[in-house]
Amino acid sequence: MLKALVILPERAAEAVAAAERLVELSSEQLAVSQEIVKGLDLTGELPHALLKRLVRGQSEIRKVRASFKGFATPSN
Repeated sequence: MLKALVILPERAAEAVAAAERLVELSSEQLAVSQEIVKGLDLTGELPHALLKRLVRGQSEIRKVRASFKGFATPSN
């Protein structure tokens, strides 16, 4: 079961900005993943630069998701 988080009112704008950043990063991850699939279909090779972008993006997503802990308090 997922626990709900209550965003503190004074941090709401920051939380929304973080959520928007997650959407941007997720969209970038999708685009990179689609490039990887297309490249694998055409050449059977995985370009190192795309793999690095994928890993870097995932790291950034983890950081932004972790920031939500600072914006919220667990509800009971």
